[in-house]
Amino acid sequence: MNTETNKAELLYWPTSQKILGEMGFLGKLTGYDKEGMKKEVIDKIQPILKNEEKPFSKENIKKTSEVAANIAAWVIAMDKFYNVNLIVKPKQEALAIAQEKYKGIAADLKIKQDKLKEVQDKVNGLKYNLKQTQDKKQQLSEQVADCEAKLDRAQKLIGGLGGEKARWKE
Repeated sequence: MNTETNKAELLYWPTSQKILGEMGFLGKLTGYDKEGMKKEVIDKIQPILKNEEKPFSKENIKKTSEVAANIAAWVIAMDKFYNVNLIVKPKQEALAIAQEKYKGIAADLKIKQDKLKEVQDKVNGLKYNLKQTQDKKQQLSEQVADCEAKLDRAQKLIGGLGGEKARWKE
């Protein structure tokens, strides 16, 4: 009881505030290494969390103290995080392994794609050369056909003129 105000006062609260402030309690809670939480710590809080006579919940503790209720919510959240992390952590490790494997496969794929591009460029070059050669062949074939036609006409002309030679001699 406060002698000046004659009101009931919690004598432990100012002292508790001072101790918690000096210890950096809030900083310890916010900076807590939840990823590195040990099973032993979780095992120690389980009897409190599972107590059916006095259920450990923010709502129940809020009746006593708002601050304690917030700390209780933090404890419950850490317990849930630990249990979820038991499921998530192996999956994260598997993901990391799969990503490393993917990097190796992606590097191999890049090498093979580069080789494929070289081969495709070479094939495209050969196709270009083939087209050039086919065009040249076509031109030569046309020239041969033209020459054969001229030769045939020339032979007919010579054959026709051959008879004229005899007539001219007479």
